[in-house]
Amino acid sequence: PLMLSYKMDRKKFSIIPSAGITANFITGANVRTEVTDAINKEAVTINGLDGMRSMYAGFIADVNLQYNFNSRWSINLLPSFKYAITPITRSNVVKTFPYSFNMGAGITYKF
Repeated sequence: PLMLSYKMDRKKFSIIPSAGITANFITGANVRTEVTDAINKEAVTINGLDGMRSMYAGFIADVNLQYNFNSRWSINLLPSFKYAITPITRSNVVKTFPYSFNMGAGITYKF
């Protein structure tokens, strides 16, 4: 990804929002859909998409929430959101734009 970040410090806390673009390579795809009415529920799973692209562009945004124990050690929480800005399918009636929400956590040591 290519991202721009801005760091805001408040004593023991740091907030680092970031946004940017990504290039994504697709290695495989599975589709699961459910159709429900008042009486029946039907699930369909497809193990491959016709006309799937091998690469697509996306948008990514995250915010690194950091608690600094001291000048070297900190703990991090990193929620992020990714969204495709180009479809993963080509020449299909329905264009597919995948998205995801992720949560990361970690510990940082600064040298």
